[in-house]
Amino acid sequence: MKILVAIKEVPDGEGGFRINEADAHALETALCLKDAGCGRVVAVTAGPERAVAILTRALALGADRAVFLSAGGAPPPSGLVLARALAGIVREEAPDLILCGVASGDNGSGRVGPMLAALLDFPWTGCVTDLRLCPGGRSVRAVREVEGGKRLAFTMDLPALATIQTSARTLRYPTLSRMLAANKAEIPRLDIASLCPGEPLEEILSADPPARRPAGEMLSGAAPEKAERLAAILRERGFL
Repeated sequence: MKILVAIKEVPDGEGGFRINEADAHALETALCLKDAGCGRVVAVTAGPERAVAILTRALALGADRAVFLSAGGAPPPSGLVLARALAGIVREEAPDLILCGVASGDNGSGRVGPMLAALLDFPWTGCVTDLRLCPGGRSVRAVREVEGGKRLAFTMDLPALATIQTSARTLRYPTLSRMLAANKAEIPRLDIASLCPGEPLEEILSADPPARRPAGEMLSGAAPEKAERLAAILRERGFL
């Protein structure tokens, strides 16, 4: 059994980059399946050259192989371009199971997994919190979040795709020996443009930041004065 995991780099808040949180849980799910004797794990990411670092991290955590989709100096690929590029990798790698994070922490669109499943005509499900291989190895049992805080369990025949939700699962840390081996590993590079020839099928026409809210008003003075002023403001705005 081969498991392909799509991961993405996101800012870590300290000037660097890390694996997107939901993607880290997708990778952990794949590694747990591997630990249970369910196959090998291939990690894939797309982006600028620095994104190779998160593939090195994935290898250090236990992935068997990694593939880098280079965007070169072009802007970050759109969700559909990335899904088409991943579809090309899937057709070459022929995995039994594809795992993605449910959404990225930077834009949170959650589009790539569903679009990839549609391009491949694979059965898929989202918001999965637990995934296990069924006896016989031809299907998986998934548990996903549904409305009202409930969980839904069902099976999917392979090949299939699942988007993984963050959960209480504890993420592993790499061992020193695996870190050293990962730093020496050769990671194949492919050009996204070669996997997605032709004109892009989607275009962002405009993007507007959220409107700035007016700054709050700080009340000063003694407590009775502040209370009187607050009451006046509430009356002016129709709350009293």
